[in-house]
Parts: sequence; C-alpha cells; structure tokens
Amino acid sequence: YGLERRLIKDYKEGLVTGEECSEICKEILRLKSIFKDNYSFNGYASRLLDYISISYPDVFCLSNDEIEASIYSDVFKVKLAQVAQNEAPLSPELAFAWIRSHPDYNLRTPARRCPKEFKTLFILKYKDAFQDGIIIKPNKTKLRLDYRPASRSISYFEFGPEGLCDPTVLSAPVKKLADIAMQCTDELDAYSRYLGKQNSSKEDVHAIALLPDALIDEFEISLIKDFQAWAKNIAANKDGICDFKDLWSQTKQPLPEKINKKEQELVCNLVEKSGYSLAPHPTLHGNKFNSADPIVIYKQAPAAQVENSAVFDDVAIKLRLGAIIANADLKIHSNEVSFLQNIILSNDNLTSHEKTSLEAYLKWLLKSSSNFNGLKASLNKLRDSDKEVVRKMLINVALSDGKIDPSEVKEIEKLYTTLGLDKSTVPADIHALSSSRKGNLNKVDGVLATPNKKQTFTLDESVLDIHETETKAAQDILKNIFKDEDEADSEEILEVKPEATLENKAVAIYRIVSDRDKIERAEFEKICSEHGFFVDAAIDSINEWAFDKVAAPVIEGDTDIIIDREIADELKELEDI
Repeated sequence: YGLERRLIKDYKEGLVTGEECSEICKEILRLKSIFKDNYSFNGYASRLLDYISISYPDVFCLSNDEIEASIYSDVFKVKLAQVAQNEAPLSPELAFAWIRSHPDYNLRTPARRCPKEFKTLFILKYKDAFQDGIIIKPNKTKLRLDYRPASRSISYFEFGPEGLCDPTVLSAPVKKLADIAMQCTDELDAYSRYLGKQNSSKEDVHAIALLPDALIDEFEISLIKDFQAWAKNIAANKDGICDFKDLWSQTKQPLPEKINKKEQELVCNLVEKSGYSLAPHPTLHGNKFNSADPIVIYKQAPAAQVENSAVFDDVAIKLRLGAIIANADLKIHSNEVSFLQNIILSNDNLTSHEKTSLEAYLKWLLKSSSNFNGLKASLNKLRDSDKEVVRKMLINVALSDGKIDPSEVKEIEKLYTTLGLDKSTVPADIHALSSSRKGNLNKVDGVLATPNKKQTFTLDESVLDIHETETKAAQDILKNIFKDEDEADSEEILEVKPEATLENKAVAIYRIVSDRDKIERAEFEKICSEHGFFVDAAIDSINEWAFDKVAAPVIEGDTDIIIDREIADELKELEDI
C-alpha cells in the first residue's frame, strides 16, 4: 500500500523524485519474482507497473519480455492500439505477445514445455506468412484503461492516452495468429514429447533429430556444429568417404550391436539437419547401413528431394547392376567408372541434386562389399518370366562398356546359377544380344554416341534401353531384389505370438489401469506381480511401448502411479482408429 501511494499520490504531488520512483518500480519487480505464486500480489503489482510505464515512460518502462509474460497488460493494450491507430505493420514480437497473452487462447503442451523454441518458430513463420507484418485497421471501439488500486484510500480512476482504438476486441487478426501458433505446436509436438521423457535432454541427439529444421540455425547447437566441422573435413580431405563407426561416433551414443530402423533414422536426421546427406540413404537408395561398409557424406541443400522417383529409381538400379559387374574382377577399371558416371550425367530428366545423390551412391557402390547381400534369396523367389527380364538386364549392363572381361562372364554365370538358369548359355546370350544391338545401328539414328578417341571404350546408351514393357517390369522386379532383408526379418517377428512378448504383457497391465488418473503403488505392484513383472520393469516397458506409438511416456511411478491423461487419450484414439 505504501509503495502504491508513493508512486500514485506522492510522485504526482512532487514529494517523490523520478529517481526514487524508478527505484521503487525495480523493487516491485524484485518482489514479484519472490512472490510469483501469490496471484493477488502479482495482479496489483503488475497493474501499478503498467500505470507508471504508460503515464511516466521516462521514469520507468516495462521490457518486452515482461509484457509478453503478462495477460493482456495495459502496456500491451496501449502498444497494440498505437500500431492499429497508425495502421503500421504489427511486429512479430508484438504479434507473439498478443497470442501468448490472449485470454481465449490456451497454449498447448509443446508451447509450454518449449517456450523458447515456440517463440522462435512462431516469429519465423509469422515473418514468412506476413513479411513486414499484419496491418490492422483502426476499429470503432475505444481503448479504456481503469486503475483499480490495492489501497482503499485511493479511488478508482481512468488513465492513459485518449482517442486510441481497442484492437484487442477484434477476432480476425487473432485467428491468423492462432493458426500460426497451431502450426508451431504441431511441428514441436514430437520434440516436446521426447523432452517429456524421463532423463531426456535438449542437447542429446535424439532431441536434436526431432527439432524442426527451421530452428537448427536459430540456436547454437554444439552437436550440430561439431558434426558440420567433421563432415566438412571428410568431404574435403577424404573424398566424402568414412567408416560407419566414425559417422556413428558423431551422435555421442554407444555403438549399437545392430543397425535397425531407429538407428538409421537417427543418423539420417543428424546428417540432414547439419546440411549434408549420405549414401546409401535408406529411403532414396533402398540400402540399409552396414557397420562394416563405408558411408559417403556430401553437401546437399536441406530442401533437396527426389522429384521424379521413376527415373531416379531406374538409374539407381542400373548403377547397382553395373557396380556388381564392375566389381566382378575385384578391380574397378576407370572406363567402367566413367561409363557408370555417364549414365547419371547424361540423363536430362534428373535434377542437379538427384545427380549429386546418385553420384554419391555410385561412389558407395564401388567401395562397398555388400552388393550381393540379400540377392540370392530374392532371386530364387522370382517367377520364370521375371528371371528372363533380369537375365536380359544383366547382359545389357555387362555390354555397356563395350567389352566383357572373363571375370565378368564368371560373375554372370554365378547369377545365372542363382536364377536357376543354365550358365553354359551365357556366352551365347551375350553374343545374341550383342549381335542384335549391332544389327539395329542402321535403323536408329543417334543411338550410339560418337566414339571419343581419348577413351578406351565406346559409350553405348542403347544397350541400357530395354523394350518399354520390359523396362517397367525390370524396375519393379529389381526394386524387390535389391531390398535388404528387412522384410524377411519383419516376417519372422510377425510369426511370434503377441501374447508371448514382454511388451504385450506390459501393455496388458497398462490397459487394466489406463482409465484411471492415479493408482496406489501397492495395488499396482499386485497387478504387476500377477503378470510376472516388477513395478519398475513394467513402467519402463509400458513407456517404451507408448513412446513407439506417440513419442512420449504415459506413466510415472515415483510414489503412487500417475497416468498422463493427455497421452492416454491419444493412445486410445490410435487404438480406436
């Protein structure tokens, strides 16, 4: 009461200096930080500081952060009214303060759990959507500010600038801001859920992998900076080639015994968020990582995507077959490399970043020792008609560099044997297809490229062309052949009865308690015992299952067992779907 009287009555009457008034305001701010949980005190203190900031801005003025943290403060209302009255662009910071403090807008969990990331992403999206900012037209409703004192010895009074409109009553601008806020919370959802997991950290690679791409350059992330320096060195001094173990060490995580889908996604996310890409890429090239094989790192635009997947896949298949044949004699010849590179460079249907990706993939194919992984089982499953398509493709690739070495013939014979074909027919098939190509030279203009005297081979793109109906068939067949044995592993997993897995036993426990908010630990311990679980083991298993489903834990159990209703409802919706 005394501080309020000093600022309102005594300062106006000249009994308090401007310097003392400023010190009193600072003291009120300090008291607010101490008694931040006292709603009544904070309300009166905030209104008093608003009054001084508006009436005597040369004495004291609230910072932008303090305005943002308030709920529709008088200072905020005046600033917003002045912008609208002058028909000036609404700044990103003021727009954020508007939606952040709007009484009818409730911040979702990602915005509350990740306030810094939410604000940064909101400002980026606001600038992208509205450039300089929204223009708010002055409305008819006038701004009225009333001061309600804490002390009964001071009467209510009206204050503030006159003639300003009150845009806080408008709904259209708020809807635009709410739409942006919704986009931000959606993009931060997975990141937020991960941070809600016990022992998680914003600095670990799992969190960084879930951070929206737009925020990567906005924060000083040491893991990203370290990776970029490492990748730059690999690209400059080692032709972009590194061991998988060396790449994995950049995640700061222990090397897993097996490289599964989660590990592949983690590595790809780290690489791509750092402004690079890699080969093989599980999505683009269809090969999974092998810890014994190298990895190729290359600089790539963040937004680079495959625009023509059919053309891209067709070239990737040809490169894979070409690399198999080129590796047949355990020595890669320069003319073979040049030919395979020309398959990429001469294709005008590929974009520049698609060519970059395929060049890195070719580099990996020629360095990798795993070209035949998974081929035998897949080839044995083919129908006879499919085997015929693959047979023609193999010989066409073998003929592509203008000659066939004996070692390549032996390699083709091995593939014939795997296909269940007579390997003794290889020479005759090569001769027949070679003669057929030569016989068509006079019928098709420009099919063969003009021989380059400096080269030791003839670039013959026509040998890679198969009849139109065969091309599509070959693509479909070879895509399946070149898949790693992930699907086979998946089939084996599906054969295990769900009831026999620990996860499903834990989920059965969760379903018993999922409709409740709180369970006493003794009761939960009894339920776990009936299902063959200790309490902590059951909680860990349930949360691992929940994290796989919605990227967030659903149950906590330090004393009593607490169910996170928001996560539980989301899990229920997934099951209903």
